[in-house]
Amino acid sequence: MSRSFLLLLFLFLNLSLSAQYSQPFGNVTVKELEMDHFPGDPEAEAMAIFEYGVYTFELKDNGYIYLMKEYHTKIKILNQEGLELANQEIPLYRTDKRKEQIVKFQAITHNGREKTGVDQSAQFLVDETPNWSAYRFTFPKVKVGSIIEYKYTLQSPFYFNLDRWDFQGSIPKLYSRFHAEIPGNYVYNRVLKGDLPLSLNLNSERPNCFSVPRSSQSASCEVLDFAIENVPAFRETEPFMLSSENYISRLVFELSQFYPFNGGVEKYSKSWKDVDKEYRKDQDIGRQVGKQDFFTKALPSNAKSAQTTMEKARAVYKHIQDHFNWNEKYGIYRKVRVKKAYENRTGNIGEINISLINMLEAADIPAKIVLLSTRENGLPRRNQANITDFNYLVALATIDGKDYVLDASDKFTPFGMLPYRALNYVGRVMDFKKDSYWIDLPVSNRNKSTSQVMLQFDLDNQVIKGRHREILLGYSASDRYRTLDKLGEEGFLEKIEDNSFIEISEHKIAPGSTPKKLTQNYVFEMPGFSEDNRIRFNPFIVKFLSSSPFKNKKRQFPVEFGYPRSYGFNAIIPVPEGYVIEDLPAKKELSVLDGQASLKYDCKASPDGKNINLQFVFDVKNVFFLVENYPQLKELYDTFYYLQQNSLISLKKS
Repeated sequence: MSRSFLLLLFLFLNLSLSAQYSQPFGNVTVKELEMDHFPGDPEAEAMAIFEYGVYTFELKDNGYIYLMKEYHTKIKILNQEGLELANQEIPLYRTDKRKEQIVKFQAITHNGREKTGVDQSAQFLVDETPNWSAYRFTFPKVKVGSIIEYKYTLQSPFYFNLDRWDFQGSIPKLYSRFHAEIPGNYVYNRVLKGDLPLSLNLNSERPNCFSVPRSSQSASCEVLDFAIENVPAFRETEPFMLSSENYISRLVFELSQFYPFNGGVEKYSKSWKDVDKEYRKDQDIGRQVGKQDFFTKALPSNAKSAQTTMEKARAVYKHIQDHFNWNEKYGIYRKVRVKKAYENRTGNIGEINISLINMLEAADIPAKIVLLSTRENGLPRRNQANITDFNYLVALATIDGKDYVLDASDKFTPFGMLPYRALNYVGRVMDFKKDSYWIDLPVSNRNKSTSQVMLQFDLDNQVIKGRHREILLGYSASDRYRTLDKLGEEGFLEKIEDNSFIEISEHKIAPGSTPKKLTQNYVFEMPGFSEDNRIRFNPFIVKFLSSSPFKNKKRQFPVEFGYPRSYGFNAIIPVPEGYVIEDLPAKKELSVLDGQASLKYDCKASPDGKNINLQFVFDVKNVFFLVENYPQLKELYDTFYYLQQNSLISLKKS
C-alpha cells in the first residue's frame, strides 16, 4: 500500500469525522427529526445527537491571555421525562478581581421546520456562591420530538483551569468530541478516565500558532482531538456505589508548567515536599494546629484525672464530640478558626477535628491531620501530589504505640471509627515535623445486627405474644442511635409496628449500651389465629431490609458496601397444646465468591414436633464486588428480602 494512498485515506477519515461535529448552527436533518430512541437504551428520556467542544488560547487587547471555550450541542427529546432539559445552565467561575463570562450565545428549539429562538427574557445570570454563578436559559415550545440546540463561547481568564471534558453525562450521546489547541508555553498533564474506548485519538503540532506583542518568539501548539461514539448515559441510581468521579468517562487536565516568553519556568505540579511546606504555613489549616495553650485550659476534668492514655484520649474525644455541633460544611481549605468555633460550639469538619487534634496534643497525646476524600468526592490520586483531591479532614492519634483515626464531627460515631461518608480507602497524614505519607483508612469488621425472638401462644385471647432481644454492633449500633435521635422513641417504635404488623407494649435499652454496642429489648403481640382452626404467622418480625436494594437487572459499576455487614435472626417457637405443624418454610443456602457473601436459612421442628427453631444468617464479608458478581449478589439480596417477608409458618389443630 503506497504512502500517498495512506495519506489520502487519512485525509478522508478526518473529513468524515469533521462532518459529524462541524455542523453549522441552526440546521437539522430529516434523519435527526425522525430519531425516536437511542440504540441500546430505548428508555432514555433524551439523547445528544452530537456535542463538540473547542478550547483555544487568545491574547486580547487588554494584554491578558484568555482561555476560550466553545461548546455546541443538539439534544433530541424522546419522552415526557426529557422535557426537563428545556432548562439549562452554564456554570461560571469568578474571584474578587476576575471572572468568566459568556461572549457569544445562540439557542433554538426545532419542531420540524419551525424554529424558535430563546428569548432574552428567558436568559438569567444567577449568583449561587461567592465564587460561582450560573447562566440559565429556558427553551420555548419544547415537546416530545423537539430538538434543542445551543452554542456558546465562554471567555475565561483562568487558563490554569483547562476544564475537564465529560464524554458521559446524564443522557446518552451519539457523538461527543473534544478539540483543543494548546500553546507549547503551557504544559498540562492529562488523564483519560473511565472504561469507554476512544473512537478518535489524534495528537499533532501546529508551528508558530501563538505569540505575544513585543516578543520575537512564538510557540507551537499541541492540537488534540478526542471523540467517543455511542456514549451510554451515566446514571447514578445504583446503590452501594462510590462517587461517579471514579467511573465517568472524561478527559482531565492539570497545568504542570508554564514557560514565559521572557525565559524561566513556573511549576504548578508539585511534589509532596512542596505541598507539606505550603500546608504548614497555611493560615486556615497549618497554623490552626498549634493552639494547645488555648485547649489546655479547656481540657475536661475526666481527661486530667484519667489513669491511662487511652482513657484520656477517649475523654478528649467524647468532650469534643459532645461540645460541637457540626454545621454540615467540610471547610478544610478556608475559614478554619478553631478558637472561635470552640467558643461558639459549632463548626465545620476542619474546625471540629483540628480542635480535637489540639486538645489531644494538649493532653500529651501525639496527633496529626489526615486529609481524605469522601465517598461522594472520588478516590484521591496516589501518584500525584494534588491537594485539591481532598475535601475532608480527620485526626490520627498515636496511643501506646498504636494509631487511631478519629472523627468527632458525628455525635454517634464511636472512638476509632469513621462516619460512612469518610470510608474511602486512603488518607494522607500531614506530618509537619517529617514528610506526609499515605495510610489505609480503618474499617470496622464488627458490624452486626442479631435478633433473638421467643414466641408464646395465648389460646384464650387468640393472640401471639413475644419477646425480642436485639443486639447491634459497630455501624449497626451507631445507625440505630442516629435513628432514635431523629425519630424519638415513639416515632421509632411506630415505624417498627407499621413495618412488622406487631404491637409493642414495652421497649428498653439495656444499661451500658453505647453507639458501638447497643442492646434493645421489646415485648410485643401479633395476630395469627384464623377462623379455620389454624395459626398462620411470620416470625420474622425484624425487617432488616425495607426492600431489596438491587433492582436493576444489570449493573454498570462495581458494588462498594463501605464496610462488612452481618445479620442474624433466631426464633424459638413452642407449638401450643392441641396443635401440630402443618407447614414450614424450606431450607435455603446461597453463597457468592466462596463465601464472601452468603445466606443460610433453616426452619425446622424438633424431633418430637413440640418446638420450631428458625435460624437465619446473612454475611457480607467483603466490601467490594465486581460487576460480573452482580447477578449472584442480586439473587442473594432478593432471596434475603423474600425470606424475611414470606417465612410463613402454619399450625393446625391436632
